[in-house]
Amino acid sequence: MSKKKQAKGSQTPVPAPKSNINQPNKSNKPSQQTKEPSKYEAWIYAGLIAIVAFLLNANTFKNRFVLDDHGIIRNNKITKAPFSWENTKLIFSTPLRKGDYSDLENSLYRPFTKFLFNIEWNIFGANPYPFHVVNVLLYVLVGVFIFFIFYDIMKKKWVIPFLISLLFIVHPIHAESVANIKSGDEILSLLGSLIALRCIQLYFSKEKTYYLVLGILGFLAGSFSKESTVVMIGVIPIFIYMFINSNIKRNAIVSSLFAACSLFFLACRHFSLSGYPEMAPVSALDNYLAIANDDFLIQRGSAINTLGLYLKTFFYSISSLL
Repeated sequence: MSKKKQAKGSQTPVPAPKSNINQPNKSNKPSQQTKEPSKYEAWIYAGLIAIVAFLLNANTFKNRFVLDDHGIIRNNKITKAPFSWENTKLIFSTPLRKGDYSDLENSLYRPFTKFLFNIEWNIFGANPYPFHVVNVLLYVLVGVFIFFIFYDIMKKKWVIPFLISLLFIVHPIHAESVANIKSGDEILSLLGSLIALRCIQLYFSKEKTYYLVLGILGFLAGSFSKESTVVMIGVIPIFIYMFINSNIKRNAIVSSLFAACSLFFLACRHFSLSGYPEMAPVSALDNYLAIANDDFLIQRGSAINTLGLYLKTFFYSISSLL
């Protein structure tokens, strides 16, 4: 019995395979297919968009003041007044053309645009060169924000956002808005809307309230730059539902904040313009459809024809780029 125990005890156990802790396990290496995009990737492509937008429109720097630039900037005593709190209050409580020698228009309320022109005039004077530079820089920002919004929607894939932004930047239909100083109101309006959308994306993804505050400020700046920004109150809830968060309650809360901003703008516009006489009928110089006011069919037919010409210009311009 003792011999059996001794024989059992004399059996040497089979050594376990050695695991070399110092050597990396190849199977634990992250797959190259799941590689995350570099944090600099988006900025590189956004930078390319910015460079293209700037170089493409740099030829406008030599342009002068033309058309509406005279009534809103060059010949406008409010725009040319020294920068002060009193003049700023006057800008935000009067129509866009107030201060022009003719005072022809009392229906446009775009104080943020005029406020920017007032700052530029006080810094640069009657030199149109820097006014054009500012317009181009604002347009550059528009292209950059378009890229980042679609970059987020496309889950950090850069190709489609880059092509969309590039097409927008190089499209000839935008040339007039960039080349005409007064049309800075168009660029500011779009930029404010894009800032709102981008900040909404960041608010939902990072859960930081200050992004929502920045989005509201951008939206207000766009609204006070041009009235058409208010249509974003219909775009924002759809944008949130489709691309960010389908939670109806949270969507409604965020959307209601921007709707409140639009109501605030409309109230400011009403109180600022209510003391001025009603506008005369629109002249044919501003809208040739005014000639056909008495004939419904001619007016609607001409309107449809004009819309068709705009669509033709839009798509024909694209084909000319290809």
